[in-house]
Amino acid sequence: MLCHISFAASVENPPIFIHKKIYCIGIRKCAIMEKCHRLWEYSEFSSEIEENIKKGMYRDEAVHTAIDTCIEKGILRDILIKQKAEVLHMILTEYDEKKHFRTLFREGKEEGIKEGIEKGLEVGFRKGQEEHLWKQIQIKRSKGKSLSQIAEELEEELTTIEQIVLNQNAK
Repeated sequence: MLCHISFAASVENPPIFIHKKIYCIGIRKCAIMEKCHRLWEYSEFSSEIEENIKKGMYRDEAVHTAIDTCIEKGILRDILIKQKAEVLHMILTEYDEKKHFRTLFREGKEEGIKEGIEKGLEVGFRKGQEEHLWKQIQIKRSKGKSLSQIAEELEEELTTIEQIVLNQNAK
């Protein structure tokens, strides 16, 4: 991985280039695993958890089983025996980015649906009121009443009545 950090022209020091290697410990056969036994053990422990989950175990059961299996096999035995509770806590409560984003998505979707329903009800209510007023306006106009008389009788602003008439005539 190449990381280029550049500075403003006024800085006397030139840009810094950093070269960094990233290793994936999920790959069981690689040079670094052969050089670092502890890293290989950690990789085996992680693989054991993944295999247990693939077998259908829930995460907590998969971790407990992996710890017991690794202790029996001598993998990370010293750490798992001395700090079993800490390892369990760390693995079972660690930040799960995918779960976090799924939760955010679900909450956002639920909030969007709720807002949509509220907005829909509000718009529907307004349309219902307008349709009701339109029916009353039609009845009163058929009796020869003016828009100002209708507004007064319906206890609405004249501009509201005029706007409803304009909207309905435009349809």
